[in-house]
Order: sequence, then C-alpha cells, then structure tokens
Amino acid sequence: MLHGWGGDSRAWQDFAYQLNQHFHLHILDLPGFGGNRHAPVNHQSLIEMLPQRCYLLGWSLGGMVAVQLAAGAPDKIAGVITLAANAKFVASDDWPTAMAKATFEQFYSGASRSLQTTLKRFAPLVGNDLDKTQLAQLRSDLMAAQKAYPDAAYMSGLNWLQTLDNRESLAQMAVPSLHLLGEHDQLVPATAAQPLAKLLIKAPVVGAVELIQCGHALHLAEPQAVEQKIVQFIGANQPNRDKQKVADSFSRAAPTYDSVAQLQRKVGARLSGLFRRSIARRQVDSVLDLGSGTGIYSKALAELLPDATVVSTDFAQGMLQYARSQQQGELFCVGDAEQLPFADDSFSALFSSLMVQWCENTATVLAEIYRVLKPGGCAVIATLGPGTLYELNHAWAQVDDDQHVNKFTSAKVWLMQAAQLGYARVEYKKEPITQYYDNVRDLTHSLKALGARNVNIRSAAGLGGRQKIAEFTRAYETQRTQHGLPLSYQVDYFILEK
Repeated sequence: MLHGWGGDSRAWQDFAYQLNQHFHLHILDLPGFGGNRHAPVNHQSLIEMLPQRCYLLGWSLGGMVAVQLAAGAPDKIAGVITLAANAKFVASDDWPTAMAKATFEQFYSGASRSLQTTLKRFAPLVGNDLDKTQLAQLRSDLMAAQKAYPDAAYMSGLNWLQTLDNRESLAQMAVPSLHLLGEHDQLVPATAAQPLAKLLIKAPVVGAVELIQCGHALHLAEPQAVEQKIVQFIGANQPNRDKQKVADSFSRAAPTYDSVAQLQRKVGARLSGLFRRSIARRQVDSVLDLGSGTGIYSKALAELLPDATVVSTDFAQGMLQYARSQQQGELFCVGDAEQLPFADDSFSALFSSLMVQWCENTATVLAEIYRVLKPGGCAVIATLGPGTLYELNHAWAQVDDDQHVNKFTSAKVWLMQAAQLGYARVEYKKEPITQYYDNVRDLTHSLKALGARNVNIRSAAGLGGRQKIAEFTRAYETQRTQHGLPLSYQVDYFILEK
C-alpha cells in the first residue's frame, strides 16, 4: 500500500484494518517519509522492498508510483489498484483531463512559501465529502506528518507529481489493473476516466476504470465500496485455471466430442443463426472460428461463405489435429484467446461457441477480439454464465467444501468490459438449458467425454474416493425430477461490433 502526497502511511487510517481481514498487508511510505525518509525519490528504491507476486494499492501519487513499479518489475507484481490516480497529474496540451498547470504552479509556489498553510488548505480539497470527524482526523494526520518531515520531502513529492507521465506505462501494462476515480474529486477530474480507459485498451493485459460517487479520498469516503471493489478484483485475478489442463482435457476428448455434444450442437445452431443475421449486410472476406474444437462450425462457416477465408484456432492441439484429419482445405492454428497470434484488423467476422468461459481474463479476451477485428467487423460469442452446473455444485456442497465446479463470469461483467473497450454495439441474449440423465454416472461421464471437467487449480483431484462418490450420488439424487437428474446451463450470447 502506497500513500499519496501530503502525509505518510497514516493516511490509510482505518481502511488498512478493513483490508487486513482479507489480505496480508505491506504498508510502504513513499521516499522521504516514514521508514523510507532517507530513500532516493525514485521507484527503483521501492521495487527492492516489494514481496514477490504482490498486488499494489496506491492512492493519488502512490497510485502513480504503483504504475511505475508495475512497469519496472512486472514479474514481481501480480496486479495494480489505484485510487484517484491520473496518467498525468498536471494537464498538458495532449492530456487536458488533469489539474490545470497554472493551478498546480500556484499550489507549488504556496507550498514553497508556507507548507503548513498549504496543507491546511489541502485537507478540505482531499476530503471535500468527508464528515467532520473524518476531515478533522485527516487534517490532524497531515499536520502531524508535517512536523515530522522536512519541507524538502514535500517539495520532492510535488516535483514527482509534476513530472510523472504514466501514459506509456499504462498502455503497456502487463499485469491486471483496476483504477478507481472519484466522481466529485477536486484534484483528479472524473473526466480522466475515458482517456484512461482508452490507454488501457492498448495494454497487453487490459485494465478497468470505474467511478465511485465520492471525492479524492475514496477509501475514507466510501470504504466499503472500495473494499468490495478491491476484494472482487483480486479474487477475479487469482489464478483459478490451468490453461494446459484445459487444453489437455479437451484434446483427450476430441475423438468422442461430437458424439456426446448435444448441448454444444444446440448452442452452436442458435449462435449460427445469430451469425447469419449479423453478417447479412456485411462484406465478409475473413472469419475466425475461435475455439474451433473439432472444426464442425469452421466447416459450416466455409460453406456459408465460400469466398471467405476461414481460420480455425484452438488452444487444444489435439482438437485441431482431429479437425485436420476430418477436413481438407481449412486453415488451422494453435492459439490462446488471451494472446491471439494474428495481426490487428485481420478478420471481418469472428465466431466463438462455448470456449471463452475457460479463459482466465475476460477483459483480455474481449480486447484481443477487438484488436483482431477489422473496423466495422462483428463477433458472435456464446459462453456460460453463473448458474451453470448448479445441481452439480449443490450436490458437491453437501459433501465437502472443495471447489468442484468452475466459476463463470456474469453477463454484467462482459457487458461492462465491452463498453469500456469501445465496442460500437453490443447485443446480449440469454438462454437457460437443462439436460436430463438417468443416473449420476451417465451425467458425469457426459461431462468428461466433452472435456468439460473441473480445471480450477484449487479443486480436489478426482472424485475423492468411494465414500465421497456415494455421498455425492445421494445428494444429487435428491434433485431428481420426473424427467431424470437435471443439469442446468446458463448460456449467454453476445453480438459485438467494432
């Protein structure tokens, strides 16, 4: 955790105690303050103090420094969260959504003449929406810090604020990031949200920008909302899935996949209808089948668009090998949806049926799709949402506390991320589907034959012994209906236009 300008780590107040309920915290002072009062004013001195694979949380100047740290040591950083941090603190002709240069110069001049007076005026700017008690505590912390540190430390911090330019670092961000801004911030304008989001679209790992209804001190004015955002962000970016396990699982399933893929055929037929509707008035010369599997839809796409180039890509090499053995004349390419091996603006259209739910970072997938689509191109996607495999999850919950069912991203998150990425149009439909089985063995066998077994890193290996199998079976049987044992899917369909 890195504090902002004007004080030291006391600026976190009670918020640190809240976060400590969820995480093991390391609270660092910026150079010139606290335990780092003798450290040089640069980010390199802080990198050496960071634990391996940590998440950085920085407020204001601390957030800008956190971005620098992530750019300087991405292998050491798991993710970045900034509060009220702009790409540039001081406005320029090419970055106008920041503090006016004249305003900053006036503030700088005032601090050089009387730091104490400046800090007293600074407190209500920071805490413009805090209650009297909080504002008094903030002012007290600022005054206490001012007595403990030389004026030079504050002026060095202002120089840092004036010169830091994180635009390139944000555009090249290689780790997940979340940037929270205050709607009523008097120091970092809320209008910076959109240009920040545009920078992050370019990043190898796309970050998110969100606005909260408060001022500059987000963690003091809206501690619960900020806490929730942080917990959700870190939880969502913890490594849950092993990509190679996913690939291996589907590769093994390739020979049996089409024979048991009733759900996939039903969803694929619906998605194909949406695809035909979406391209009806478009000139389509190239199509990417993302997560092409056995190639059944690549073949259908080639028949639908005989003059177009159809490229099949899948992360499971076994699936592509099987597809090659069944088809001639198609283009096949092993590829990761989160790092597609294609140039920008490569495809007029993209088709993806029941694949993206296995990916780790949905924002990165959407950004990659946006990148490889030509301007005016469209993508049709079918994925699985929360509620999928509900009965399976419910039965296992009666047996143990392990995670046996994959987590699925909600449509709300997909839609929010698509909007942030700048898609010109987004259409969403949902379809609940329930399949029925005579017994638990047939049900679990169908999942394994499809390759759709659990691939969460923290899941227990296998079914866990005869006793657990028996308990699981009994728990599932309590959900039997007149049609058999149900297995539900929440299928989400998206049409995206660039």
